[in-house]
Amino acid sequence: MGQTGDWNGEDIIRMILKKPETAQFIVRKLYRFLVNEGKADEKIIKQLAQVFYESDYDISVLLRAIFKAEWFYDKANIGSKIKSPVELLVGMQRQFSMTFLEPKAILFIQKILGQILLVPPNVAGWSGGRNWIDSSSLLFRLHLPQALYKAQEMAISAKEDGDVNTADMIDKRLQRFKATFDWSGLERLGKERLLPYLLQKPNNALKDALQGITDFRELAIAISATPEYQMM
Repeated sequence: MGQTGDWNGEDIIRMILKKPETAQFIVRKLYRFLVNEGKADEKIIKQLAQVFYESDYDISVLLRAIFKAEWFYDKANIGSKIKSPVELLVGMQRQFSMTFLEPKAILFIQKILGQILLVPPNVAGWSGGRNWIDSSSLLFRLHLPQALYKAQEMAISAKEDGDVNTADMIDKRLQRFKATFDWSGLERLGKERLLPYLLQKPNNALKDALQGITDFRELAIAISATPEYQMM
C-alpha cells in the first residue's frame, strides 16, 4: 500500500480500513446477505459504502441506512433469498407455534440440511445462497412439514463426519420427528390470510392449486411444503 515500517497486526488493519474499497467489500457482503443474493446494485453499494466509511465503520449506521431505504422493500428484493436451514426451522417453529418433543431432533435436522449452529464447516462459515439447496436437501425440506405434522419416520440418516461434537446427532431414533403444534394463532388469521402470512411472495397459480384443500391445518402444511416457502 505504498508504506513501509515495523508494523504490527493493528497497524495493518488500520491501513486496510483506510481504503474505501474495504467499505465496499463489507457492504457488498451485507447487501447479499440482507437484501438480495443476486447481482448487487453498484450505485447503491457505492452510496452505502460512503455512509459506512464516513461513519468510521459504525455497523449500526450502515444497518439503519439499509433497513430505512425504500429499495430495501422493493418487490425484486422480497422473497429473493433461500432460507438457511436455521431460518427455515425458526420460521416453522414461530409460525406454527411448534415445539419438538425431542430437542436433539432439531440438531439432527440441522445436520441433514448442512447447518449446525455454532459448528461452522470452517472459519469462513457457511456459503449460503444456492448452496443450501440440492436434490436431496430440497426433497427433505419439502417433506419436513408433513413429517413433523404426522410424526412420520423419514428414510434419511445423517452422515458420520468423525466430529465428536456432532456424534450424538446421527442417532437413527431421531428419524421419527415428533412435535406439537398450537394452531390457535393461525386459525385466528383465517384461511384467506394464511397464504400471504406464510409466504413472502404468494401467487395466484399456487392459490388455485391449493384451492381444493378444505381442512385449515392440512392447507397450512401444504403451503409450507412448497418451493415458495423456501424463500424469504
